[in-house]
This record gives sequence, structure tokens and C-alpha cells, in this order.
Amino acid sequence: TVTRSSTSNNLFCSVRVMVLYGVLVSSVARRALSEGSREPRYDFEMETRGASKRGEPMRLPKQFFLLGFKDSRLEAEYMNDLVVVEKKSIVIGYLLCCALVALGIFTYDTAGINSTATDVLQNPDSKRDYGHSTRDTFLAMLDVVVTLGSLLLGFAATLVIYRFDRFDKEWIVLIAETVYLIFIVFMGWDMAKLSTGRDELAFPVGGWVYQLAFFYLPPFIVVFFMALPFAQTLLIVTLAVLTFFVIVPLTKGLYDQLSESYLQEHFDQSPILNEVCNASALNYAACYESTVLRLSLSITVLLIIALGIIVVSKYRDERSRASYLNKRVVEAQRALVLRQKEQRERLLTRQKKTQEDLIHSIFPKVIAEDLIAKQDPTEMDLSPSDTSGSDWGASSSLRSFTMHAQAAEETMGRSFRHTIARYHYNVTILFTDIVGFTAMSQEAAPWEVMHFLHKLFVSFDDLVSADSQLWKVETIGDAFMVASGLNSLHESSDSNRQVQFLHTEDGNEQIELHHETGEGSSGVLSIATSKASSGVAFSGRLSLCKPQEPAADPEVEPDVVSPTRELVTKPAAIAALRFGVEAIAEAANHWMPNGERCQIRAGAHTGDVCSGVVGSRMPRYCLFGDTVNTASRMESSGLPGRMQISEVTHDLVKDTEGFSWELRGHLDLKGKGEMKSYLLEGTTKNTL
Repeated sequence: TVTRSSTSNNLFCSVRVMVLYGVLVSSVARRALSEGSREPRYDFEMETRGASKRGEPMRLPKQFFLLGFKDSRLEAEYMNDLVVVEKKSIVIGYLLCCALVALGIFTYDTAGINSTATDVLQNPDSKRDYGHSTRDTFLAMLDVVVTLGSLLLGFAATLVIYRFDRFDKEWIVLIAETVYLIFIVFMGWDMAKLSTGRDELAFPVGGWVYQLAFFYLPPFIVVFFMALPFAQTLLIVTLAVLTFFVIVPLTKGLYDQLSESYLQEHFDQSPILNEVCNASALNYAACYESTVLRLSLSITVLLIIALGIIVVSKYRDERSRASYLNKRVVEAQRALVLRQKEQRERLLTRQKKTQEDLIHSIFPKVIAEDLIAKQDPTEMDLSPSDTSGSDWGASSSLRSFTMHAQAAEETMGRSFRHTIARYHYNVTILFTDIVGFTAMSQEAAPWEVMHFLHKLFVSFDDLVSADSQLWKVETIGDAFMVASGLNSLHESSDSNRQVQFLHTEDGNEQIELHHETGEGSSGVLSIATSKASSGVAFSGRLSLCKPQEPAADPEVEPDVVSPTRELVTKPAAIAALRFGVEAIAEAANHWMPNGERCQIRAGAHTGDVCSGVVGSRMPRYCLFGDTVNTASRMESSGLPGRMQISEVTHDLVKDTEGFSWELRGHLDLKGKGEMKSYLLEGTTKNTL
């Protein structure tokens, strides 16, 4: 089975050099071209965002005609994705290729099918060796064993790479390419060693084409089913065509079988062909043309199959790359939408926190939490409903924001219509106003007055913020109103009364009075009012439940103020008075626009008040009750640079260390009559 000649060795060297050059082109050329093109790295998310902003089609990455994407990093990512998607095709392709080599070429050589007539005549009793030595037989089988072993080794390496994620999946394509190139080298060598000519038993004319069609070339059809990239497929098929149709046939002179002299000699040596073909010139021409046509047609069909594999591989590669790009674009768009959603959620969270901080700065904690709890989260959502775009655009986003803002305003208004008025016991109210403010306002420009008041009231705000018992109620012109004890009294649970105003859908109003005390009594009074009538109809119920208590001793005078309430009220009154002292001192550090030093008067009174939010447009937290009027009268009838308090407040703080008071006497206050008042004489450093 072995034909020894120097031509086979030279042919093997030529094929090996050509294949090594192919490996170099496939693995190195792509990276060299991608680096030489200086193409910037393609970012799908950036391109998606840019295309959405511009409103134009997305710019796709540039590609080489043969070597794939110009961005080498993107090409590597595509290779990894391709081998994962085509895993079954690659595995099945390896199995088919191994089966074709094992059942075809390996069996072909080991069974001695390619035996010549000379081999049979030399040793007719042997079926395999035919007179050759063991060494010759080993050399004859070496190329087939190496080819089959490389296929099995490549298949095993591919399974290992699929099994472990730490390996780069791109190696699977390089392994497949290397395995086929090894196949080309050794099978080209095997074809060059075989006897193909007159001595061949089966096909003395065109036997090498038969061997190509049924043994050497079928494994290359598997390249198409393995879905390898176009560059690798083109390289493998091109080298196979060059090896089996150009290099080996030209070196071995196989195309000489198409010559007239070769066929004439073949016709003469075969008795049957000699009788038929040499019978006449017409028979000879028919035999010659038929033999040449069949051989040429067979070669043409094989070349067309090779060309078809290349063309279909190009189409399949383009479709695979387009599918990969579409998948990456969809992933980029989805990631962009998720990122924009997260940004909007963070923005809405910051907006919500800003709104809540603003509400907490305007209203006390209890009122603020009640208002926030009544907001409908779905109605307060300011995010646009259309998330198909990449950015929160200009006109559509503005309209969306305006609609949501109007919905939020309506929701806020409904929340304020559902208001709770709270009743507070023994709250200290303090007023301050500026001496000579009216005259100064007539002399100074409005913006100067505003700037002066802003600086003064900001310093007062800092004093309020320093004590948790204080709450800034409002400023009216030059008046500054502070309440002390609102939060502490409400949180003490010693007593609490709430009046809830409800607006029904038919335009009527319902008022519910809730009263709870620490002694265990509770009651609910429901009052319904109608716009159709001016009267008030008591349509609810009033039930007071109080546990049985032992009969009180008539000789024992009951306590007027509970100890718990007094413990809460006194520190609150002290906090209000401390603020008044500090405000008087702070005002003296400011100068009015007319050049005079600022001087304020302060007045305070302690009593019960009712608090609540008034209005739905620019709502305000207000305090109501006679206590507020009395505190205002204490301030308006006071002296410049002094603080005046009522008798009730004085009774709470008269024993407080650090304060000294001067009895001013009885004052005739408008709407109040005569009331005893006290002026602060001085304080110690410990008080402040």
C-alpha cells in the first residue's frame, strides 16, 4: 500500500507550510487589522443612548469582509456567544467527523482496500500486508491514526471547555480550526502515498476522484453543520481544495489521466475496452469523451459543493452576527431602561424626601406625619408613564410632569380637607415685635425691610431649632410667634382631644370629636352639617365611658392640675421664656435700615389652644384660642427691650431659679379687661 518517492516527502512539507500560514492568517491577522484600523471600542449602551437622543437609527459596529468585527474585543465576545449558542451543532459535528474518519479512511487503509494488482501478485495469501514489512505498514497507518487522534483530542478538549466556565469559549473555534488543518496535512500526505493509476484494482482511471468523494472530503461537509465562523470555514475549505485538487494532483500527475495518450494506453491494456473502444474511430471518440466527461463532471460537482459550503457559510455568518447584534441591542436597551428607571426612582425618592422635609419644616411632626400618611403613593408618582424613550425628554416630559403635578396638588388638597384639629393643654405662647417698625418701614425701601427681617428671623429660627420644645408657628409682619409644649404635651398621653373634619362626596361636612384621657374615659361625638340648611344636626352619638371610682371625700378638695401635666407644662414655659430672653439679646445685635439699633418687646401667656391646618391653597398650621389673644396682648402692652408675662405663666415659673420678676400691676387689656402681669427683671448665666 505504500508508494515511496521523494515527491511524497516534498509534498508533505509544502502542505504543512501552507497550513501553518493559514493558522497565522486566521488567528493573528484579525487582531492586527483591528489594531491597525484604530476603530474605537463599540459600546452598545452608549450607542443606544445616543441614537435615542438623536432620534436616528442606531449605528452598528463596522466589520471586515472576512475577519468579522473590527473591534477585536467585540469579535471575541461574539465568538464566545456563538460557541455557546451552537453547542449542539459543534458536538454533533465532531461525532460525525470522527465517525466518517473511523469508518471511512481508517477502515479503508486497515482492510487493504487500496491494493494494487502488483501487491496481490506478490503475496496472494495475505489480505493486508501484501509483502510489505511491519515498518511500512506502520508508516502507512501513521497519518490516519494521527488524524483520528487529533479529532478525538479536539472533541475532548471542547467538552472540557464547555464544562468549566473559567476557560475562554473562543478556544473552541481555534481548536476546531486546528483539528481540520491537521486533517488536511495528514490526509494530503496519505493521498500522495496511495497508488492511483493503472495498477489500482477498482478504478484505474479517476480512482483518486472516487477517494476524494467518499473518503477525504465528506468530513469537510461537517464544517457547515458545525456553524463555524465564515473566516474559519473559508480558510479550511480553501486549503482543502488547494491540497486535494491542486497540490497533490499536480504533484502526482493525476490530471494526466484525462490525456488522450493515457486513455489510449488504458484502452489497449484492457481486453474488453480494447474490443469495444478500438473497434472504430467513432467508438474510440465515444469512449474517450465519456471517460473525460465523467471524470471532469465529478471534479466539478465536488468543487461546486465546496463553493456552496463557502457561500452558505457566509450567509449563515452574516445572519448569526445580525442576530447577535440584535440581542446585544435589546440587552443594551433593557439595561438603559432599567438604569433610567433606577435613576427616576432615586430622583423620586429624593423628591419625596425633599417634600417630606419641607412638610416637617412647615408643620409639627405629628401633623406632618399625618399629612404624609394620607398621600396616595400612586397619585403622587411623578414618573412619566411612557418609558419607551431613553430620556425624560423635553415637551412630552414637561406635559407629563405638569399632569402629575396637578394630580399631586389635588391629592394634597383632599388631604388638607380631611383635617384633624388637636386640643393642647397648658401651652405657652410667646409673641415678639419690633419697636418702631412702622415708622422705619415708611423711611426704608421695601427690599431693605425684607432683607432686615430675613436676617433677624433666621437668627430667631436658629434659637427655635436649638430647643425641641419650641415650635415656630408663624411670622406676621414684624411679629414672631412661638409655641412651647405642643409636641411634649401631645406625646405625654396624659390627655388628648381631637376634632376631625370630614368632607363627604355630596358636599356635606361631618365633624367628629374624639376625647381620651389618661384616666380611662373616652367618647365620640359625631356632628353632621349640610349646605342646604344653616343649622347643625347631631346625627351621631356621644358616649362617655369611665370606670367606677371610689366615692370622693367631700372634705378633701380635689387637685386642679394633675402632676403629670404640671411636669410637662413647666419645662415648656421655661423654654419659651428662655427663647424670649435670647431673642431680645439677639435683636440688639441687628441694625434697622434707618440706622437705629433693633429693639423688640416680648409677651407670653400659658393656656389651652387648638391646633390645625387651615386652608388647602398654601395651607398654614395655626393655633386658636383665647391663650393666643392673651399672649398677643401681653406683647403689645409690653415695654421695649422687656418681656411681659401673664399671672398664669408667672405661677408656673416663679420658683424657677435664675429668673427674677417684677410685678407690673393690673393692665386694662382690650377684650380682656384687667389682668395682672409681670416684667422680667433679669436672668443669670445659668438660665441661658
